[in-house]
Amino acid sequence: MPWPSRPCAPPAAVRVVLDTNVFISALLTPLGRNRKLIEHWQNGSFTLLTSAAQIEELKHTLSREQLRLSIRPHRIGALVNLLRVKATIVVPGQVPSLSPDPDDNAILAIALAGKADVLASLNMKDVVELGKLGGTRLVHAAELLALLEGATP
Repeated sequence: MPWPSRPCAPPAAVRVVLDTNVFISALLTPLGRNRKLIEHWQNGSFTLLTSAAQIEELKHTLSREQLRLSIRPHRIGALVNLLRVKATIVVPGQVPSLSPDPDDNAILAIALAGKADVLASLNMKDVVELGKLGGTRLVHAAELLALLEGATP
């Protein structure tokens, strides 16, 4: 199922960073809850922040053979194009060294540079466990979805 290119409502005031693992999960499970997060963004529930480096990380990760066999290339291209056109691209400054994974630190840098309200990840150990980064709440993706849908996580 391709990513629909329907018009979005004006961006909401809440600024959100989605970890790369959320995008990959959305592609692997098109009917799953992480796909719903992408739909909420497309429908204007929040402003999505990303960076050129995150988009490149996404493309690089999705080029791995085991993922290429599971995700059709046109779906990857559609998501990458959607990010380039509809997301707010920020230029991170200094990358914090808070996680043992440099890719996680790059995601944290997007949140800092974009003054994100929320960073949602599937990585409990290295990201969500931090709890807060400056003014950014670090939450599991399921918690963000529950907040957007008015439920308790």
